[in-house]
Amino acid sequence: MTDKKESDASDSMGKPKGKVLRRFFTYLKPVRWMLIGAILCGIYKFSIPVILSWVIGRVVGVLNNSALPLEGKLQHLYHYCLLMGGLTLLSPFFVYYRHLLSHVATVRVLNDLRQDLFAHLQKLSHSFFTRNRSGSLASRVVTDVHQCNEFIQTVLIQNVMHIATVIGVLGYFFSQSWRLAVTSIILVPLQVTLIKTLGRRIKENSKTVQEKLSVLSGTAVESFSNFHVVKTFTAEKDEAKRFFATGEELYQVRVHTGKLSALNNVLTSVIETVAPLLVILIGGYWAVHSPESISLSLLVTFILMQGHIFSPMQKLTDSQLIIAQSQGALERIYTLFDTSPEVFSLPDCVKAQSIKGRIEICNLEFEYMFNSPVLKDLNLTIEPFQSVAFVGPSGSGKTTL
Repeated sequence: MTDKKESDASDSMGKPKGKVLRRFFTYLKPVRWMLIGAILCGIYKFSIPVILSWVIGRVVGVLNNSALPLEGKLQHLYHYCLLMGGLTLLSPFFVYYRHLLSHVATVRVLNDLRQDLFAHLQKLSHSFFTRNRSGSLASRVVTDVHQCNEFIQTVLIQNVMHIATVIGVLGYFFSQSWRLAVTSIILVPLQVTLIKTLGRRIKENSKTVQEKLSVLSGTAVESFSNFHVVKTFTAEKDEAKRFFATGEELYQVRVHTGKLSALNNVLTSVIETVAPLLVILIGGYWAVHSPESISLSLLVTFILMQGHIFSPMQKLTDSQLIIAQSQGALERIYTLFDTSPEVFSLPDCVKAQSIKGRIEICNLEFEYMFNSPVLKDLNLTIEPFQSVAFVGPSGSGKTTL
């Protein structure tokens, strides 16, 4: 019996109904605590370099403080080293559980999604499999579902950790010096604009890549599964030309995607290089003319921590391709989920209860038009769990019965 979702969906291969990400999140709900644990462990891991930058800035301030005696400087130095040592010794624990929890959660989600998709395909009608290539369907069940692995690992876990790191650094910046904070992030809007503009084009290209891969996979599977037909009609060269043509189209799209990604990396790298120079130039000017408001220690801390803003932003930029590929894969997956069988149970049908009984035939007679009777005065009783074999010469009526 099909459920209401399947009954109401159209039997087309068009756009899936609803937001695919919102629907995909239903598979994440059972493993949400593992994902949250992985994110928290990852935030601890990402915070170590940020704290190290802060410690270096504090050490510079201690060493530059002429009013502090030698013993005091050494004591502060020991304390900071002990702090970093303790945090570093604890990091393997968090790194281990960050990878373990994220891996277990991802495997669970992909396994559930793949099983549900395969089970749904089993319900679809013959006409669906006539219209769609078996290789393309296999690619969706295997390749497209596997593509969601990157979505969980990169988008839901790593990107959340990157965003948390950026928010933490910005909070510290504005709490210490709003002028240096603004100087540090003045180029962030430009980087966000680049991410939005190029990311949209990368996403469109990535969807095309997924479609071409599906066609390529379907072509290969069909050729391999029907090799006897190919050999019979000596169509090996035709099959090769068809495969090469699709492969060339895929090559061109991927090259264009690579160019967009390379351009994106170049522009963001330039921004990452220029941003610290602005902090050094402007912050150094303020430190010289107003040392009471901006100390050397604070300036060094800002310069070191600034990399923990733009580096996560770069990672967020790089993840645009993965997001586009994963979203394209999810759209293709939920297109299948939104395809309903042509034959299904009505919403108000009654589900059969446990059936017990026997098969009984009494005085059965049957004859084909203008022929003598094939079955005549047939009486038969088959009890539950009884196995019965029908034997006889050709034409005796076994198939008719």
